[in-house]
Amino acid sequence: LLAKYGDAIDFVSIQFYESYSRAAMNIYHDGVPPEIYLQRYVRDLVEETGGSFAVHFQDDEAMGLPNQRVPLPLSKLVWGFANGWALDTEDKALYVSPKAIESAYVALSNAGIPPRGFMFWVLGEEGKHDI
Repeated sequence: LLAKYGDAIDFVSIQFYESYSRAAMNIYHDGVPPEIYLQRYVRDLVEETGGSFAVHFQDDEAMGLPNQRVPLPLSKLVWGFANGWALDTEDKALYVSPKAIESAYVALSNAGIPPRGFMFWVLGEEGKHDI
């Protein structure tokens, strides 16, 4: 959608909480502090990929789009996190504390490269484990 209708898309949420995510692997198994992982994610997006992702649309001819780099400007980047329910999943779903999120955001803001904002999944679990 972003490749075809980018101007009409307000934000893109990167769902760090998804089961067995790359973020969970880095944080839970490789021992990367969450605030460092989040900063690296944004810095890599900006510095390593030029703010875009390579997408091989031609792998699915039904898409009708050429392979291309799809831009994801920071003004559209929203970090997606789990609330308390993730604590019940052992290392399947990633939980990042608000303090770690704030630390990463402040560091990126100070560097002039903050994401647009945050989202949490799922409202029905709000307050679980007092989170």
